[in-house]
Amino acid sequence: WENPYVDVTQDLWSYQYITELNKAGVLPSSEKFEGEQLETRGDLVLYLYNMDNGVFKDRQKQRKKDRKLKEIQTPGFTDIASDAAYYDAVCWAYTYELIGGTSETTFSPDDALTREQVCTVMARFAALEEITLLKVVEPDQFQDSLYIDDYARSGVTACQMAGIVKGYEDGSFKPNDPISRAEFAAIAARFDPDGTDWLLGRCSPAGGSCSSL
Repeated sequence: WENPYVDVTQDLWSYQYITELNKAGVLPSSEKFEGEQLETRGDLVLYLYNMDNGVFKDRQKQRKKDRKLKEIQTPGFTDIASDAAYYDAVCWAYTYELIGGTSETTFSPDDALTREQVCTVMARFAALEEITLLKVVEPDQFQDSLYIDDYARSGVTACQMAGIVKGYEDGSFKPNDPISRAEFAAIAARFDPDGTDWLLGRCSPAGGSCSSL
């Protein structure tokens, strides 16, 4: 394996997350990763789609065996071209209700995602894969918890207690702040099915910038 990203160097806090996910086929190879850019709806579903068809393919096979596979729908979003890299992923995510459109006719693939939105999608993805998010820490009562939307509360709590995300040093969660590509790589890498440590385990509690994800 050779690192395809010229901008992902070993001195980055996210280096191990990004490179291991690329090795696992979750993150596509390209000249640059641009980890400081905001994570988009289109790329998020592509990465989860890659996980479902790659590292979690045995779980997908079990769904097929249990007759839990669904016929993939074509939602008809006018802003998703059929030759887009994430087209199949969007149809898959829509079919399994991981994420919906921004309207009846649009998906807005280039829109950024907030922290609470990512937690919600990850919790839904865990349910799809029949993954139990282990409770490794006690629930936090964030000082801005009232600003977490009702639909996102269970997802935020599940991801926080599983050690996938954390609050900030000031006691806040900042649910409406966007997430960068590097930050989502850390979240995906910490997504630990049933404690099996499928990739590299969770971030150390004191692990630099990633500790406040």
